[in-house]
Amino acid sequence: MSSNRFITAQTLLERHHRGERNFPGVYLKQAELAGINFNHTNFQSANLLRSNLRGANLVMADLSAADFSHSHLQEAKLIEANLTGAVFKRIRARGSDFSGANLSRTSLVEAILTQGDFTAISAMGADFSGATLTQANFNSASLARTQWQQAQLTAANFNRAIASEANFAFACLRQVSSICAYFHRASFPGANLVEADFSYADLRHADLRGANLSGANLNGANLNGAHLQGANLSWCHVDGSILRGTDLKEADLSGANLQAANLSGANLEGASLVEADLRGANLNGANLSGAGLLLSALSGANLDGANLENANLIGTQIGEANFSEVVLENAILPNGITHPVDVRGA
Repeated sequence: MSSNRFITAQTLLERHHRGERNFPGVYLKQAELAGINFNHTNFQSANLLRSNLRGANLVMADLSAADFSHSHLQEAKLIEANLTGAVFKRIRARGSDFSGANLSRTSLVEAILTQGDFTAISAMGADFSGATLTQANFNSASLARTQWQQAQLTAANFNRAIASEANFAFACLRQVSSICAYFHRASFPGANLVEADFSYADLRHADLRGANLSGANLNGANLNGAHLQGANLSWCHVDGSILRGTDLKEADLSGANLQAANLSGANLEGASLVEADLRGANLNGANLSGAGLLLSALSGANLDGANLENANLIGTQIGEANFSEVVLENAILPNGITHPVDVRGA
């Protein structure tokens, strides 16, 4: 057994004061270590369960495989620390600084990390499930294959973060900023993304089924191949976005701004596009069968080869839209007459 195990906090501090920095495997359950400077200290595989490290400095410390569950780390500094495989379940760390740290495979399940700074962290495979991360900063972080199920992320910052294949199922990402972020094949089923900013983000093949994107900003985002069945995109901004081949079956796009969006080949079967702005949009080959387009704007849109069977276009503005080879069987035209009628004469 290591001589470091089962030591008291006082013994640790005395040895640390003498210049010792290697404490692998120490057992310090419920230790009082608030405000102590542990920069560059080795706590690999240590047990600090339920300890008090408020305001502690752990800059570039080795905390890999250590257990800090239920501990207090408010305002602690863990800048560029090694937390690989560490356990931080249910810690309280409001306002702590993890910037540049390695959190690969780290468990932060149900942790309270409000206003935490995670700028440029490396956290592949980390688990943030059920954590509270309101206003946390993940700018430029590497978050591939991370877990965020039911996490609270209101107003968090994911600008330029890389979160490919991350799982945000049923998480709250209301008003998050994810400008130019990379969410390739990420999962957001049932997530709250109300008023989130995903402008110019990469959401290719992302799973957004049943997600609430009401009022979200998707301007310039790439949603090629994304799954948005049953999603709520009402009053969101999608102008200039790439939604080629996207599955939007039965999605709510009421009042959405889709100006110049690329929806070629997209599946909008049964979708609600009431009062949506589709001016100049590319709907070439899109499936709009059974879609509700009441009072929408299609001026200048390209609907070449689109399927509008059983669609409702009452009150739709279609000036200069391209309806060549459009399927309009049983569609209700802008004047309320059911096809067949030449749409340009309707």
